[in-house]
Amino acid sequence: MTRSPSAYCYLYEPDPRNIGKLRHNLRRFDGVFTLHESAVSDCEGVRPFSSEPTGRFGGLDAGPSMRAKARTITVQVEHVNTVLERVLSSTEIIDLLKIDTEGSEVATVRAIEPRLLARIRHIVIESRDHRMQIDGFRTEARCDAVRFTSEKLSG
Repeated sequence: MTRSPSAYCYLYEPDPRNIGKLRHNLRRFDGVFTLHESAVSDCEGVRPFSSEPTGRFGGLDAGPSMRAKARTITVQVEHVNTVLERVLSSTEIIDLLKIDTEGSEVATVRAIEPRLLARIRHIVIESRDHRMQIDGFRTEARCDAVRFTSEKLSG
């Protein structure tokens, strides 16, 4: 947000414990982001969300080891296509879509409709699955991150 005066970010955070921290950390960027208190996934509705005591790690599809040490709350979940349509109603292209959902990144990316993918320049997800491909995107993987770059929009 600091490098481009035209940058605008849409943020989604489902864990209420993190909202105050996030607002505090972003206070100098007021006016260049919108914070939604919900999760984004390949489904919508109200779902259980597990998170460990610090609020740093959590997710909709927590595994048994996470559930054993986590608290579970219910959160509002928005479908990724609904979120993207909302954003794309006010801008031509999404430059960067970053998804870090502690386990449901691949399912969320796979749920994006092709007509919406065509308007996204870069997608970055946290995933150990470096074999994932998206039609029309180049894939680059490092450590636990996978970056997809649109072949059409990257220039």
